[in-house]
Amino acid sequence: MSSSLQEEVSVASSGNYWDIDGVRLWESTQPGLILYVPLQPSLATDQQQRYQLALTVERQWQEGTDQVTGATLSFTTQLFVSQEFSVFEQQKQHWQQKLRSRGYGGEQNLTFAPLSLRQIQAQVLLDSQFGTVSLPSLDSQQAAPAGETSSFLLQLTAAGAHRWLEAMASRAEIPGTITFNYEYPQLLPPATAEVQVKGKGVFDYLASVLVRGDDGHYYGSQEQVEAAWQDLIQRQLIAIELTQLLPPELNSLQGSLVQTFSDQARQHLFDLLFVLQGDPGTSHKLTWRSAEDVIDLHLVLSVTGGCTWLQGSMTGTLDQLCQGIDSSYVHSIYAEQSFPISITVQGDSLLRNVALSWSTDEGKLPEAIMFGSSGGQRDYTLTSRNPNQVTIRYQAKISFQPSQWSLVEINGAATVAEGGNRILLQPGNWIRHLQINFLLRQGNQIQPAADLSPGDYLVVNLSYSAPHLPQRIKAAARIAPTAPMQFTYLQDPQGRPGQLYFGAFGVLGGQIIRANDQPILTDEESVYILATAGSSNLQLVSRNSIVAENDSLVQRLLAGQMRLVIAQLP
Repeated sequence: MSSSLQEEVSVASSGNYWDIDGVRLWESTQPGLILYVPLQPSLATDQQQRYQLALTVERQWQEGTDQVTGATLSFTTQLFVSQEFSVFEQQKQHWQQKLRSRGYGGEQNLTFAPLSLRQIQAQVLLDSQFGTVSLPSLDSQQAAPAGETSSFLLQLTAAGAHRWLEAMASRAEIPGTITFNYEYPQLLPPATAEVQVKGKGVFDYLASVLVRGDDGHYYGSQEQVEAAWQDLIQRQLIAIELTQLLPPELNSLQGSLVQTFSDQARQHLFDLLFVLQGDPGTSHKLTWRSAEDVIDLHLVLSVTGGCTWLQGSMTGTLDQLCQGIDSSYVHSIYAEQSFPISITVQGDSLLRNVALSWSTDEGKLPEAIMFGSSGGQRDYTLTSRNPNQVTIRYQAKISFQPSQWSLVEINGAATVAEGGNRILLQPGNWIRHLQINFLLRQGNQIQPAADLSPGDYLVVNLSYSAPHLPQRIKAAARIAPTAPMQFTYLQDPQGRPGQLYFGAFGVLGGQIIRANDQPILTDEESVYILATAGSSNLQLVSRNSIVAENDSLVQRLLAGQMRLVIAQLP
């Protein structure tokens, strides 16, 4: 990455997409550029193309027999699969042929790029009889912050360990599901829609297509519930209507806007109507148990216009995720004699490499390991008379792709009882992304996105300084209303505060316009540059800005943060 300031390419207003061979291909705002995102996560691989997964089986001699008492499963997923150049070129040719066969009539020579994702959250659902999820360390009904590369740790029961061993020997089904929720950008005009959910009709229909369990609740798989949603829309039991008229030049987008609002309403309503379970066949439990539980729902969905962050997700079973796993990924340890040590580095596209050395206080000499940008996982087994009291120490030097980012050095030490035998480095957690939006306002409304007139331009300036950086990072680039910019920077790994500023200048309507640098809070995701036709003033908007009480547009921008806003009415 040559610069910390890059143009944010969004999904086109049309919302056109094609699902091809496990990948969703989106039409983008740039002609001839197709954005892609997988429909299911996959296991990450290391530099030797080995999957980043280890099953450590805990065994104990009981009455002369070797008994499995449990296991620890650690694995790392990636949302975008790394491929060799030649393989990816073949993949792109295949996508292009498929798109043509599906009726795509755009540019002849297509290019492909990964869809920009943010606010990624992960959730592993596992039946308690098979084990529990230790990492992420949240309640099983909650999703945890994650990244494009994410690590997981499952503590399996004896039954769970046996099921995994059987799966590797005979391809028995592995229980559990894994879901990633995320936000992705789409260019949208200002719009509002109302969603009416006719509770009794929705319940009656779901009760007829889902399976009733012994507890009286209704259950269905992900596929069954999604198919039911489409039927509910067609039957008008869930009605979606645009309530804000589009300008005449945007009337062609009305159908795609309704579909976009439908997809977003489904994401929101599924959270209200269903509880997720660990069994893939009955992964969705309807919260309404009988007609007495039913209520009508009324939602209002609105966007201010511009590059809007919408909700997306991908779901897969652990069985699908681990299709390529065999017995070579299994390690055994015996109680009171040996214990596992795992060292995991979560990869990131901005990571260059991690040099790590580790040792113990029981005679283990320091060992050096090198990880590349894709990260990796190394597993060891050590023995001790008292494993819980063994101290594990490590030192790591972390370098990143941007040349302006300094080398990061960290270290740590903890006993096995304190979790020191599970070393997890997540360099991507220190990386922050700030979206800068250039919007043209007319009163308290955003004008539909359009390119600037010839001779008009706007340049955005950003700077960032922090205790871990030898000097202030500066970046500047032209920005357009149809293409926001993204500034990427490295926060201090020790949590010490930094200083972030943005400003802008340019020409609009033949007038020179300028806004002096303004500080930004380092936890902000989106800031705004507002310009008014015929005015020489630029308005910089962030949470640090002084905002007039009657400026409802700025209030909406700060509240919505360029997301679709959903309000539930009584």
